[in-house]
Amino acid sequence: MNTDLSSNVPNEIRNLSRARLYATGEMNIADNVSVKGQLFAGGNMNIGVTTSVTGDVYSAKSVMLRNRCNVGNVYYVSRLDVQDGAKYKKATRQSSMSVRAIPTFSVTAGSNSVLVESQQYRSMVSGRYKNFTARSNTTINFSAGDYYFRDFYTDSNVKMNFSPGTRIWVSGNLRIGNDNKLLQSGRVGDLFIYVAGSVTVETGVTMKTVLVAPNASVSVSSRTHIYGYLIGKSINIQPNVIVE
Repeated sequence: MNTDLSSNVPNEIRNLSRARLYATGEMNIADNVSVKGQLFAGGNMNIGVTTSVTGDVYSAKSVMLRNRCNVGNVYYVSRLDVQDGAKYKKATRQSSMSVRAIPTFSVTAGSNSVLVESQQYRSMVSGRYKNFTARSNTTINFSAGDYYFRDFYTDSNVKMNFSPGTRIWVSGNLRIGNDNKLLQSGRVGDLFIYVAGSVTVETGVTMKTVLVAPNASVSVSSRTHIYGYLIGKSINIQPNVIVE
């Protein structure tokens, strides 16, 4: 069990892996990304130019280390490609590697949607809702508890404050707009987000969370800072992202 995570995270997820980024399929980490922790991919893994990974990297297929990246130990099954100046501690080829399936949960949304208009303030209480939409320059406070939505979309410059012990369950898709802030003052995992569909995190986002999307891709745009863990079917990290 990953004891670094709050007990707000379901035990099925806490028992899955200690990797900061975990994908059952492919993982693509672009240039100049910083990850403080391990990486695990069930498919091919690409680590970009000058990217730094403080922990070990695991791939049940192949690993590509681009120019001047720096990682810990490398464990792979099919192939390791190393470009000029890439550094790693030790490489170990294995005959096979177990890829643990990401647990899935049933999410039932409600019938009433939430729309927060531009420059408005809203306080939320736990419960079942339909769609959640926050327009630009809004502030939303979430009290602790479980929230169920169909889709969850935010525009740019949205600030969301989450009381420790908040869980967001989305049966459809999640999109976090440019320069959003997802803030909470507790431990990593005191904000837990589960998405049955796809996840898009746009440019310049700050978020402290454990985010799980077992059925689709997790895409994170440049200049985003993530305090926590991302778990998905595939993971795509664009340049200049920090994960810690």
